[in-house]
Amino acid sequence: MLLGVYADVAGKPASRLGVTSSVTVKAAEGWQTVALASPVSVSSGQTVWLSFVFQNSVAVRYEAGTPGRAMSSQTWSAGMPDEFGTSGVSNYNFSVYCNYTPVEITEKPLGNTVVYNTTSTAANRRAIPVTFNENGEINSISVYHNGGSGNMLLGVYSDVAGKPASRLGVTSSVAVNSVEGWQTVALANPVLVSSGQTVWLSFVFQNSVAVRYEAGTPGRAMSSQTWSAGMPDNLVFQVFQITISLCIVIILLSK
Repeated sequence: MLLGVYADVAGKPASRLGVTSSVTVKAAEGWQTVALASPVSVSSGQTVWLSFVFQNSVAVRYEAGTPGRAMSSQTWSAGMPDEFGTSGVSNYNFSVYCNYTPVEITEKPLGNTVVYNTTSTAANRRAIPVTFNENGEINSISVYHNGGSGNMLLGVYSDVAGKPASRLGVTSSVAVNSVEGWQTVALANPVLVSSGQTVWLSFVFQNSVAVRYEAGTPGRAMSSQTWSAGMPDNLVFQVFQITISLCIVIILLSK
């Protein structure tokens, strides 16, 4: 069997948020709990759909009632697709539930929160590493700059051998504030992080904008690429040199 979690759009399941691996159905009657391949973050008031499908015919328990169930015309061969697809909703409730962990949201900065004295106007994409000492969720990145024009992008990359690697999260392209100060931009989707994990916070400007820095460790990574390359899915290790630290801050939502 497979189980999944789907987003709700207009009272029907839509895009897939999470899925389990394919597991063997227990031979004996009773509750069967299966872990998702990756946790799914949810917000207060959010509705999701818990989905299930069996390879063979298996009897599940239900009774008539609301809010009811959605049923697809697809069976086991279709698995748990990225989009649930067309479904019909009827007033039947099945014996299915999920286990969730309530999150106490506390915003914490992690990174270089000091406004350094020296400025750099390099146009290259750059990044700094941060390491977490607790589990959490990255929702936004903040960078201190001297004000400017044009747009900017910020991103989160995984760490491989002390250098940024695959992209974990990215912001939309936003206009650079014209006045000096911290500018915070939300990620398009939160990034889950674990205690002990190192990620790289990256930024690139469309036009030359002065950011603050000082010499020190663990330093920054700099690519030969500029604005036209954006925030690619994967970064080429060879184009980075570790030298100095930059002034950037991350917001952590701790669990």
